[in-house]
Amino acid sequence: MQKIKYSIFIFVVCMLLPVSVQAKSNVKIMDEADLLSSDEYVQLEAYLESLDSDYNYFVVTTDEAHYGKSEDDILYSYYTQSYLSNADGVAFLIDMYNRELYLSGYGKAKYDIKSSDAYDITDNVYRYASNADYYQCIYNTISQCNTLINDGMILRPMRIIITALVSIILGFLLVFLKAVKERSKVQTITPSELLLVGASIGATSTLLNTTRRRIASAGSVYSGGSSGGGGFSGGGGGGGGHSGGGHRFW
Repeated sequence: MQKIKYSIFIFVVCMLLPVSVQAKSNVKIMDEADLLSSDEYVQLEAYLESLDSDYNYFVVTTDEAHYGKSEDDILYSYYTQSYLSNADGVAFLIDMYNRELYLSGYGKAKYDIKSSDAYDITDNVYRYASNADYYQCIYNTISQCNTLINDGMILRPMRIIITALVSIILGFLLVFLKAVKERSKVQTITPSELLLVGASIGATSTLLNTTRRRIASAGSVYSGGSSGGGGFSGGGGGGGGHSGGGHRFW
């Protein structure tokens, strides 16, 4: 009888003890830069756990200097500490030291979220980071990734703007060249007109090169990490193969 009472007592005590609930193994948040409040952390974790369990969802924030490493290298290093390099997953980095966002797709996710997609998504969310709304920055990033994973479509305003600008400049250039050609039939082109033509061609070439990097490569998976000044950085690489792209914020 005494043993039964003791067993009941132990059972009741165990029931009253707080239970530690661990996040799913496919979800990991490493907020090393302390950008999320405790409530935001819990909400974000719950959201990530509600997504496709066949993918890993990895979010990391850091304010440390990682000298000699690109954003792609930094995120790859963090991701492979928890998962295999070819494990299907989405990884997102907020680097406060370099003030840069970086997004990668690993395993199957590199086909769902290509490098061009990573650029577009970070284009769409970097303003949240600029306004110190890091929760919304992360939430909207992963939400757009989830949309692409489920064969949905996301907004790509920067791609539309760049294409429109290139079209306008090319239109003006063609009209200008036509006018110069007509004029050349009656008189010689002046040096200043030649310089203007050269400047127009140079400006168009620069925009076309930017467009090729940002648009024409859609569907490709880059290799060899790199980091760019100004607005964009990118290029996924590393063991197992992955996509990647990012955006600076201030």
